[in-house]
Amino acid sequence: MKMRAGAFVLSLLLLSSLAQEDGWNYDDSSPEGPAYWDQVDRHCGCQGSVQAPINIAANVVIEAPTDANADTTSLPPPDPEPFHAMSLPLLSRISEYQPLSQYSVHHNGVELLVPFNASKGFINFKGTKFYLTQFHFHTPSENQFDYVSLDLEMHLVHKSADNRILVLAVLFHRGEENQALKPIWSHIPHKNSSTIVPAALNIFDFLPSDLSYFYFKGSLTTPPCSGPVDWLVLSHPVTVSDTQIQMYRDVIPLGHDNRPVQRLDGRDVLLQGTSGFVPLLESSTRQQLKWLRIALITVCSFFATFVLFAALIFYRIKKERGTFHMPLPTAQPLLIPQFAEGQMPVTNYNQIV
Repeated sequence: MKMRAGAFVLSLLLLSSLAQEDGWNYDDSSPEGPAYWDQVDRHCGCQGSVQAPINIAANVVIEAPTDANADTTSLPPPDPEPFHAMSLPLLSRISEYQPLSQYSVHHNGVELLVPFNASKGFINFKGTKFYLTQFHFHTPSENQFDYVSLDLEMHLVHKSADNRILVLAVLFHRGEENQALKPIWSHIPHKNSSTIVPAALNIFDFLPSDLSYFYFKGSLTTPPCSGPVDWLVLSHPVTVSDTQIQMYRDVIPLGHDNRPVQRLDGRDVLLQGTSGFVPLLESSTRQQLKWLRIALITVCSFFATFVLFAALIFYRIKKERGTFHMPLPTAQPLLIPQFAEGQMPVTNYNQIV
């Protein structure tokens, strides 16, 4: 198992180091950008129907029942489960990661990648053990929530003995400094090189306290975009500081390394536990509405000022030419009827009793 895992990690590093040479990048305006990845080679499947990342919208999410009995020793279910009726295990009961005493960070010219000793960590999902082989980052987040991107996304790539892939995704939103990222960010290597980080690495330090997650079928998010891949996207984000976000953007070619979201093609998304993105999305929406109100007030104020200024100029021009006359009301004589002394005007004889 160790030899297989080592070979897989080596192949990932070789593939990632050849990313630029293979002629693909993240530039949307480039003929080698995401829209053209399928033309990299004939084995690329980036135009397939079950692709990742995706937009996780409320109308496609199904709350799944929890399988509280599943753990790291569970066997595969005897019969295949329909996706929409599937029960999902608690991630805390099916995952096991041992800390590393030191590790390396690799810059493949496209992103930062950290290889992991596959014998030290795994997720036993639906009775299949997926061993952690590496993790890497994307900014902004590749998976979206109601078309809102977060600031950073971490992909922990796991592989089973039969070559199936599972990705555990951790989302980061702008906030306090992330302590787990500090050692990595302090040892960022030059492009196409690696550095050794002489510090302990504990995967659980990157994860939120609430391990609820979204589950869907997808693919790898870089060429060859192969699949199917089991995606577990943690539904409660962790924080990352402005400085840490900028540090990562400064070391990747375009300042971003995210693939655009792909069409769902009728796929559902299951939710195990609770979602922590609603307050973030509401906050983002409120912020957008705030700036929209400011923009509307600014535009209306500018328009009102322009109209008033134009009216003053028009009045001044007319006045200087002597053609501007303000019509004044003319007094009308007040006609008071005269009556003889003791005589009362009668306009309706029926009123006289």
